[in-house]
Amino acid sequence: MSWFELPWQVIGWIILVSMLAGYVQGLLGIGYPMLATPLLALAIDLQTAMVVTVPAAILLSTYLVVRGGNVRASVGRFWYMPLCMVGGALVGAKIFFAVDASWLLLALAAVLLLYVSLDWLGRAHYPQLIRWMHPLAVACAFAAGVSEASVNVSGPFLLIWCLLMSLAPVTLIQVLNLCFLAGKMTQLIALTAGGVAVSAWFGAVPLTLAAVLPFVFGIRMREGANVTTYRLWLRMFLGLMAVLLVLRFLHEA
Repeated sequence: MSWFELPWQVIGWIILVSMLAGYVQGLLGIGYPMLATPLLALAIDLQTAMVVTVPAAILLSTYLVVRGGNVRASVGRFWYMPLCMVGGALVGAKIFFAVDASWLLLALAAVLLLYVSLDWLGRAHYPQLIRWMHPLAVACAFAAGVSEASVNVSGPFLLIWCLLMSLAPVTLIQVLNLCFLAGKMTQLIALTAGGVAVSAWFGAVPLTLAAVLPFVFGIRMREGANVTTYRLWLRMFLGLMAVLLVLRFLHEA
């Protein structure tokens, strides 16, 4: 069943969540599937929630990759991360069809809670890790690909890596969205091969329209904020994601 064939209350919820997720994506440069998927899963099944979010996430991420300029420099430094995402997504797509997703959600929530707790205690800053930037990038990108294809959430691993490496906001957003695009496109292809109808993806494209205006408003707010405020927003978002993942685990369990 397509999302627009659902009861009107559910359709209203899907549109409202798309608007909220679009605003967060513009404000932080990330977050559309991370926020939308657990909220949509409160009203519809997880697989439908994933199908509904993927097209809009691809379109919004494409825009953020090219916005801000200096794309060649960002891609030049971290060109391998999307490839690692693709490898992880292929593994995650198999997990999606074979494993109970609720336990994966719990594991991901545990990782987030650990990082957020260390951050609150002031022990999440390790400048010496910067010398291991590229090996850690490979590991985090692969793990993000696995979680992206299996539970539709890749941001936490990549965002933690970006915060640990102290990347500039523009570079952070471009690298993250470049990785998201690779993961989402792989997820789309793998899930289509696994049985998701092509018409289902096209049917979800109109939801992008609901996200556009809040998305633009969020971008303007982010570009008017300083770097310290922006990083504070990212840390608050990670804490929120940890809570949502725990609630989503409890809901599915």
